[in-house]
Amino acid sequence: SKKTKKRYFTSRIFFFTSRKAGDQVTLLDFWASPFGMRVRIALAEKGVKYEYSEQDLRNKSALLLQMNPVHKRIPVLVHDGKPICESLIIVQYIDDVWKGKAPLLPSDPYQRAQSRFWADFVDKKSKRRSDTSSIFFFTSRMAGDQVTLLDFWASPFGMRVRIALAEKGVKYEYSEQDLRNKSALLLQMNPVHKRIPVLVHDGKPICESLIIVQYIDDVWKDKAPLLPSDPYHRAQSRFWADFVDKK
Repeated sequence: SKKTKKRYFTSRIFFFTSRKAGDQVTLLDFWASPFGMRVRIALAEKGVKYEYSEQDLRNKSALLLQMNPVHKRIPVLVHDGKPICESLIIVQYIDDVWKGKAPLLPSDPYQRAQSRFWADFVDKKSKRRSDTSSIFFFTSRMAGDQVTLLDFWASPFGMRVRIALAEKGVKYEYSEQDLRNKSALLLQMNPVHKRIPVLVHDGKPICESLIIVQYIDDVWKDKAPLLPSDPYHRAQSRFWADFVDKK
């Protein structure tokens, strides 16, 4: 109907260019989206005021296509004219920018890494469940600041982690893995995906290369940061790294 069409095209009032000064926040979303709900909850928890722009997923608006030309999907957070895409990246951005309220992620780097892992797992596997409790309660004889990397020499994802460790000057033990005959240690450390790379820090496993890199950046803060200090540039780095992984 004309009324419905008019409603959706009102989203054009939220321009990409920052004509208005101040802390202007707009969320391009669809009411039933669980990914959008994740962002709305984060904004509510932080007490962030924002304008909501309901999107027609069948007839995507020019604004949505302009704000997210890569994936062309919701949710998209537009903060002072700058778009941030992908719900998990948006939530981390919200946590980085609005620090005055209680944090959305745990303060402990390991717990924060696990929160990211499971949120990513839910996104990829929907409602699938598996018995994975052992991954978080692995007891180890290793003491002190011991770091082990389970990896395969030719893996580009492992290379990303090795570069991060080298940049931070972190000493670690390298454990080459046979991808055809997976070791008991790999299956124990990553029972969910059963793949490399896995960083084991003081007996605690961290999985998925992007999550590992963020963990390294969180734990070893005495060296130069791996990600930009600016929250928006940090969000863009996460977006493009995630894009490369998916493509």
